[in-house]
Amino acid sequence: WHVPCPYCKEYQPLRWSRDHCLGFEKGKYRSDKGKTRKVGQVMWKNGLEAGPKQIAKAGYQCGTCEKVWSMIQKNVAVERGKMVPRDPEPIRPVKVGFHINRIYSLLGKSGELGKMTAEFIESRKSGDLEKLQGFINSSLAEPWIEVIKKSDKEDIKKAQIKLEKMEVPEEAVALTMFIDNQLHDKWYVVRAWAQNYNNWLIEWGRVPNFDELENKIRDTLYQVQGTDRIMGYWRIGIDTGGGGKYEDMGMTEEVYWWKLEMEEKGLYIWLTKGASKTIPDGVCKMGSPLKTMPSGRRIPGGLQVLSLDTVKLKDLFMAGIKNAIEQRPRAGYFYQGVEKEYIDQITAEEKRKDLKGNVEWIQIRKENHLLDCEVGNIAMAHPLWPGGGVNLYYPDWKKAEVKEKERGEKSKTTRRKRW
Repeated sequence: WHVPCPYCKEYQPLRWSRDHCLGFEKGKYRSDKGKTRKVGQVMWKNGLEAGPKQIAKAGYQCGTCEKVWSMIQKNVAVERGKMVPRDPEPIRPVKVGFHINRIYSLLGKSGELGKMTAEFIESRKSGDLEKLQGFINSSLAEPWIEVIKKSDKEDIKKAQIKLEKMEVPEEAVALTMFIDNQLHDKWYVVRAWAQNYNNWLIEWGRVPNFDELENKIRDTLYQVQGTDRIMGYWRIGIDTGGGGKYEDMGMTEEVYWWKLEMEEKGLYIWLTKGASKTIPDGVCKMGSPLKTMPSGRRIPGGLQVLSLDTVKLKDLFMAGIKNAIEQRPRAGYFYQGVEKEYIDQITAEEKRKDLKGNVEWIQIRKENHLLDCEVGNIAMAHPLWPGGGVNLYYPDWKKAEVKEKERGEKSKTTRRKRW
């Protein structure tokens, strides 16, 4: 229900604030003329410390001209409103539902902005989450969501450096590749790692089947900036989660058989899954040996699957982006011009807390496969991964450099003694 501003005449929906307007991305709405406009909000002076006189003067601020309406102006505007579709109208008719918040109310004191402001301040200052939830659900007609951490698309752009796709920084010593197995595609992300845990996005993509995935792993080498060195993968991991696929075999079992086949061909693949609960003393935990497949078939030699604490690992991934922006250690960088599809997927979740205080990452967009891949890469380079982290890894070329340096220092010492 869009109402006209008494000053600029722009029709707009009424919302408490741009923090409480679910469905309006970045606090913007589609006007009746098809243009993108800012959502308005209830305004009063002095925030949560407002006194009775300041609360009584609460008004509604237009999102376009930013002038503040009085209660009488707000009520007149509501009476002159009209229905406007939130999105362009579909070609085929569909059923829709909508809810109206108390700001629209013309009944008694229910829609008085001063009364609503007093209730909001009381619920926020009380520290009672159930009381706050009641105000948000009942008065604002919004779902209860307490966002703790939210990934920002602008941060991804700020953390980009002058690095071409599929190019490895000179200080990198290892590459990790993690795969998110889906019904029709195998998504993957490749990261380069320095021994101090600085890391760089090198490549991402998807292939349609395991044959092409094997070809990708075997045939792809990456050029190191400013050198004649090339690098392959140090560690490769894959998520084993998934549903049914064939009559006699699910997606998880298919991953198990592929892993065994790769071992026979000389490629070691780490099997992982998301942990059902937090891992108190780490970010991953080795599961008990599996002797049979989900279908009951015997596993030759057995298998083990690592459980990943995805909440902690997503925190580490997001922290790496912040470190890159602020030039701090353990920074997570991206190659220049990273594509929109990648950015959309790794910002597809936000961290929330429920009424019981439980914290989890919630998916807010349909596809988040690349974020899951990034989580796997963080885990494989972590010091608590079986066999240790990337800080312990010395490739052959680095060992050669160390030996050459030691020989040079020994030669200098010998010459000094002879002199």
